[in-house]
Amino acid sequence: MDSIELLKKLICCKSITPQEAGALDLAEEILSAAGFTCRRLPSNGVDNLWATDDKSPQLVFAGHVDVVPPGDENSWKFPPFEATEEDGYIYGRGATDMKSAVAAMLQTACRLRQDNIEGVAVLLTADEEGPATDGTRHVVEWWQKNGGGKIPFVIVGEPTCSDCFGDAIKIGRRGSLTGRLTILGKQAHVAYPHRGDNPTHRLAAVINDLLEQIHKKWPPNKTAKVDFPPIGVQMVRFIADGGADNIIPDKAEATINFRYSPHETVEELKELTKMCLQRAAGDNWQYEWTHGAKPFITKRDGALITALQESIDEVCGVQAILSTGGGTSDGRFLRIMCEQLVEFGVVNKTMHAIDECVEIATVRQLADIYEKTARRLLG
Repeated sequence: MDSIELLKKLICCKSITPQEAGALDLAEEILSAAGFTCRRLPSNGVDNLWATDDKSPQLVFAGHVDVVPPGDENSWKFPPFEATEEDGYIYGRGATDMKSAVAAMLQTACRLRQDNIEGVAVLLTADEEGPATDGTRHVVEWWQKNGGGKIPFVIVGEPTCSDCFGDAIKIGRRGSLTGRLTILGKQAHVAYPHRGDNPTHRLAAVINDLLEQIHKKWPPNKTAKVDFPPIGVQMVRFIADGGADNIIPDKAEATINFRYSPHETVEELKELTKMCLQRAAGDNWQYEWTHGAKPFITKRDGALITALQESIDEVCGVQAILSTGGGTSDGRFLRIMCEQLVEFGVVNKTMHAIDECVEIATVRQLADIYEKTARRLLG
């Protein structure tokens, strides 16, 4: 079965996180028939698939079969779980993110196995678009607990290309730190503000101060590095409610998110936020932190990046740029178990969107690139 037929079958599996809806069953059936040893690694209702050949893994193809909900299905040009082909494209939820890459990986693994090229493994999860606590992270923890050593190479099939297929490889990602800030005030009538203490004003001052201090400490035009974009901070939630239009609230809450590189530290970001809170609110504040991901990067001159770039050039005639932009991915877990990691997949313009689709020709090219890269690395 070629990558296009595989893709169509995968899209028809309604695998909205955390359900695999038959997608992992299909992958296991194909890999088992090719001679791979398949192991299912479930965790808290999430299913995962780990497949290996007869040799210790040297190259892992990693991806996810789960997809985000389609939204209003009546707004779609074609039903989101029927894999409709039109004008050289396949439409369906997951066509871009990332069942196209999964199909290409499965075809590649089978072809390599047929030619007795060993050291290939496939890791697929149904928990990437959701909490991501019982998917790839669980498999990595299982690998480490069972004495698994460092694997030389991992390719994650996230859709990385921006304008044309082959134009970008992700070689790392920024870290993610989320802070939930609370400032306590004093309720009062809005006509008598001197009797109260409006925490929304103080919290707004905190955010403005924090943005100013971030830009002052790490000026974007001076701290942007070759490998990473400058640090980013965004307020993603603000809650304050006095209960009526004429009441000053007694509490205001905000959630902020930092995207940071190895050039900044979590401790620095926390201390800077604390300083801004103290200046605006004295002791009447609280915060809690969630560290979603550490930053990571693969060296540009490594064998994996070289092999992938050469394969992209051979198949597409495109010089792929190396990027660390975008959000987090399962690469943040996989980097623990491997020496070199990259992400490469199809054009990402329609991921998570109504009428998500992928160009058929690029799926076939992706399978060719994966295969050529593997042959360059494994011989």
